[in-house]
Amino acid sequence: MRKCTPIIVCLVLLFAWWAWQAAQTSAKGKGHGCDIVGTWYSVGSDGTERFYDMTPHGSSGNMVACVGEQITGIDPTFGGVFPNAVAQTFIRGDFIRSSPDTYDWTLYQYAMNADGQMEYQVVISGMSVMVTCDSTVALFAYEILDPEGTQLLCDTGYTYNKRMPLVQPCTDLPPMPE
Repeated sequence: MRKCTPIIVCLVLLFAWWAWQAAQTSAKGKGHGCDIVGTWYSVGSDGTERFYDMTPHGSSGNMVACVGEQITGIDPTFGGVFPNAVAQTFIRGDFIRSSPDTYDWTLYQYAMNADGQMEYQVVISGMSVMVTCDSTVALFAYEILDPEGTQLLCDTGYTYNKRMPLVQPCTDLPPMPE
């Protein structure tokens, strides 16, 4: 029995180490423990391109503020449905981590007329999954609401998103001024 004790102790320690490693890997998930904070380039199912800036709320990394800017497909009239709309606001909202690789979110955008009054609002709710540390896929439903909050349209879509990389300067930088 005494010869088995060191083997059993080693096996128990090995199993404990393996369980700890498995827990760490599970906590990190497919995204390798990455979070969604940073600047992202997004292409939607409708071909629209956007930039999103994700900024953390607090130190937990579980809540992120989002500000987005549409860079193609900008049409505040929504195909002529709202002929008085002349501008759209930035997209704003919050992302909340719902699992190691998944964030649930809601974003808001408004369209304004020439007098600065809201013509309609867009509410987009969905989920983003970290495919790698530098890419996500998002599924969402969006609704168009009139200024009183009455739903005028509801539809779904998806986006492919990639993290914008840090790029080294194209030449040596000049010395810092004194």
